[in-house]
Amino acid sequence: MKNQLTFLTFFSLLTLVACEQISITKRQKADTTETAEAENPPPRAKTVAWLTLDDGSDSEYRLLSGQVSPAEATRLSFESSGKIKQINVKLGDHFKRGQRLALLDTTNYQLQLQQAKAAYATAVANRNQARKEVKRFQRLVRANAASGIQLDQYQLQYKTAQEAINSAQAQIDLAKKQLVDTSLHAPFDGVVTAQLGEVGQLASPSVPIFTVEADALPEVSLSVPENLIANIHHNQQLMVRIPAQPRFGRLSALVTEISTQAMYGAFTVKMVLQQAPKGIRAGMTAEVQLPLPRTVGGFSIPPSALGAGENNQHFVYRIVKKPQTDSYQLERLAVTVESLTDNRVVIRGDLHRGDTLVRAGWSFLTPKQSVALMGVGVQTVNP
Repeated sequence: MKNQLTFLTFFSLLTLVACEQISITKRQKADTTETAEAENPPPRAKTVAWLTLDDGSDSEYRLLSGQVSPAEATRLSFESSGKIKQINVKLGDHFKRGQRLALLDTTNYQLQLQQAKAAYATAVANRNQARKEVKRFQRLVRANAASGIQLDQYQLQYKTAQEAINSAQAQIDLAKKQLVDTSLHAPFDGVVTAQLGEVGQLASPSVPIFTVEADALPEVSLSVPENLIANIHHNQQLMVRIPAQPRFGRLSALVTEISTQAMYGAFTVKMVLQQAPKGIRAGMTAEVQLPLPRTVGGFSIPPSALGAGENNQHFVYRIVKKPQTDSYQLERLAVTVESLTDNRVVIRGDLHRGDTLVRAGWSFLTPKQSVALMGVGVQTVNP
């Protein structure tokens, strides 16, 4: 009996030691796993540009990047020189056409006007005196009491006096204009976008005092590649989106100007927004949706999305969701190239409308690689 108790006790101790050893081994494995994960974290998902396939049942389009610009903008300066006496508007103020925006000190111009008037009065007096002399010598000549040469001299004096009057009148008109030009008036209804002058500053016709923009529907300016310019014409209506103001959605714009000469492979196009909600300002980026001719059959993609393998085999990377996760991975699909036109490739394969493909950078990617979508919900401009 004693031997049995001793054996049971020894067996129990042996079991406890084994269990403790198993627990220690599990903890060591867990620690090793945690250390390995800390030292070798899983690779981060690579961010890729992407596109969504459209089979042409809707019109195809390209997104072109443009910029909002004012319908009219200019720098205003005085036509006269002098010291600024008043500034009546400031940055951001709205004004009406003809409103006085600033005023120069008029003292010098008022003195010049007085001087011109005095010169005019003197010239008139000289002319009147010369006229009397001419009449007097005309009577003397008729009475043979004076020579015709003397009469000619007084007639010349009269003519010179009359010219002096004309010159003095011109000086008066100039002094009045300079006096008027001491006021800077608005050429149109608009808003002050920059104030460049201050009270007490010396102004001249070459020194701008304000930069202003007209209160009118803004324009959108963009450069259209030469291979797409044939898709644009005057009075064409296009849709515009302002990324900085997504709440406005898509706005309608009318094409008003198309340049006839390309610069660096692109033509300048201007269009006028048909409505301009408050919040749209000059300098903002605009996305212009340019419709393209419909592709019949297949899918139209940019060449950058088409991969090339061995034996002239082509493929694309489709972006799919990993099962039971919100992350994405790549799936390589073989495709057939149907045609290449206007820098667009038409392909066929196991593809469906709405599939998401990698837009560019396929040479740095591998099948089943984890990826993240660049700017999810934001469309890529100028693919």
